[in-house]
Amino acid sequence: KEISLHYKSLYHKEMSEALSCLFCKLQHNNPNILYQNDSCYLILDIFPLAIQHMLLIPKKHAPYLHEYSSDELNDILPTIQHVVKTLGIKKYNLLQNNGHLQSIEHVHFHIIPCLEQGLNIQWNVIKTESDYVEKTVNELKKRLSERK
Repeated sequence: KEISLHYKSLYHKEMSEALSCLFCKLQHNNPNILYQNDSCYLILDIFPLAIQHMLLIPKKHAPYLHEYSSDELNDILPTIQHVVKTLGIKKYNLLQNNGHLQSIEHVHFHIIPCLEQGLNIQWNVIKTESDYVEKTVNELKKRLSERK
């Protein structure tokens, strides 16, 4: 009985998040959907960084990419490939934020056709010690091998 209540609580939390999420609402009866399949849909970004800046949005609600199973993400890259090939977009940027700079807490992928002048995104390079790469590679390899 306690397990049942736990799952019921998780279900209600997930449903509540989905009902308050703009991207969950937009997937229903939206005439501005450019393309969709069983797992995701495509719309124009209303605050574009370039002409034809689009958003590919999974239909299932989740704030972070790592919350999806591998199966739930199976269609994402093939759909992006289909979109850019079909529309003849040869150069583009893909952008996906998790948490920081994520304006809507629902995973989405920006497909941004390249402009001649670029995107005007400034990458602030951090200062590191001379042994940063060696130390960090060793640390990350160790941590990643522990999580098999």
